[in-house]
Amino acid sequence: MNAIEIIILILATIISFVWFYGMRDSISKGKGVTNANANITFLCFLSIILIVILSISPYHLLWIFPLIFIVGMTLMVVPIFPFSLFNYGGKIMIRLAFLGLNIDEIKTNERRLKLLSEIIYKENLDEEGTKKAVERLKKEGKW
Repeated sequence: MNAIEIIILILATIISFVWFYGMRDSISKGKGVTNANANITFLCFLSIILIVILSISPYHLLWIFPLIFIVGMTLMVVPIFPFSLFNYGGKIMIRLAFLGLNIDEIKTNERRLKLLSEIIYKENLDEEGTKKAVERLKKEGKW
């Protein structure tokens, strides 16, 4: 492997871990993740692993990664049979993302997000109004 191939492999790994961290962060904040995000994360890691194990040129990642994003987003709209099998890998990635997270904290964050969303919708708040609403909820003990 030459230096450019190693750089491509390192960049692909960094992108995969950043995508995984984003998924994990979204879960911890109570927002959840879509199947498309989980599938994309799974396919990114799978492609890197297969390229290393099968000794295929990392240059293939230059077309595989964009294809992964296209397929992942397409699956969100049209769950076509052979590609829908990736949902199982996506479920594995979601379970891995949950490792070490505090479930009670996630549920609290979900409740807060739902409460704040309802208040923003009912009162038609802007950014400043939202900050004031959070402060009001903290004073009332509902936060």
